[in-house]
Amino acid sequence: MHDQPLAPADFEFIDDTLLKYGDDHSVLNLAELDGYFTALVSSPAQVEVAEWFPGIFGGQNPDWESPEEAGQFLELCVRHMNAIATQLATDAQGFKAR
Repeated sequence: MHDQPLAPADFEFIDDTLLKYGDDHSVLNLAELDGYFTALVSSPAQVEVAEWFPGIFGGQNPDWESPEEAGQFLELCVRHMNAIATQLATDAQGFKAR
């Protein structure tokens, strides 16, 4: 489940969530998120979720409307980051940020 590519509706949810909780110190769109995830998966050291996830929002976790919203956003982020890692490992030349 954590390696399935995202559907257009999933990307829309991510984009809407970034705008909803974002500010001048956070990731505000999918292109920025792709850059962030590309840097993470390209790192020689594994970065734990507890470290990289708050970084999306400028170092602080948002005040989520519900635990379900937070869980859905996290799951989609992990799936998307895994898809980026897979593509970089198998077809780095074909990688294109959103």
